[in-house]
Amino acid sequence: MDWLPLKTLLPMIRLRPLLLVLAVFCSAVAVTYVTHLNRQAFNQYQAELNYQNKAQEKWGQLLLQYSTLTAHGQIERLAVNQLGMDVPHKGNVILVEP
Repeated sequence: MDWLPLKTLLPMIRLRPLLLVLAVFCSAVAVTYVTHLNRQAFNQYQAELNYQNKAQEKWGQLLLQYSTLTAHGQIERLAVNQLGMDVPHKGNVILVEP
């Protein structure tokens, strides 16, 4: 087995710690960047959940308003007050048979 002379090994031995420090630095920067991206994604997720909750609340309010406006008593009141309609008496009803 051939051994390399000490003159050729010395620069490699000095370079190894520098490469390790550079690798640790790059790893630290990558961890920081990924943590930042994770926080951004989590903030966006929270914003979307907030938007969904507000939309769900609005939907519930609209359903409540719809059920109130389509109640038979409400429709009858509107027909009498705004359109002047009334329930016909028995004498005014004509039954048509096929």
